Amino acid sequence: NASTAYLVNYTSRKYGPVYVFRAKLPTFPNTWANTKIMPDGEVQYWSVATMASFTNGSLWDGVFDMQVPLDKDGYYTIVVSLPADRPKNATRENGIAWIDWGPGEGLGDPRNRKDWGALLMRFMVPHKDFQYSPLKAHSPEELASVMGPYYPRGYYTTKAKFEAEGVKK
Repeated sequence: NASTAYLVNYTSRKYGPVYVFRAKLPTFPNTWANTKIMPDGEVQYWSVATMASFTNGSLWDGVFDMQVPLDKDGYYTIVVSLPADRPKNATRENGIAWIDWGPGEGLGDPRNRKDWGALLMRFMVPHKDFQYSPLKAHSPEELASVMGPYYPRGYYTTKAKFEAEGVKK
């Protein structure tokens, strides 16, 4: 889809059972408002989902723009873990979205990688004047510089460490 930018981040629980990432969320229209004309926004829709490999194609969990709490500066924090590893403070009330890591690929053979996963982020129909649109990058190496504060940056941690220290900014 030429009007949508897809970002993929491969993840592994071997680096830590909890993955945390942050970035600034593009503005988006309130599509629940039943407007007759699409309102303006930096994107028409944004989402992130946990998934298996592209050959498997399974999507496990996710959130979309209107579900993600933002801080006063428009930044989101998303925590990804198995339900058993979900930090107690990874809640909407604490300004954090949580998504389930998922069960692993389930290939039923030795390649079944339960600790492996991926995140798929979609920036649908970025506005042509959106300075930080990922569609303006000509290569993956340019994404961080083109997207600036909208480029997601993450780290691995543990449930206990996240509960004790909160989000690294």
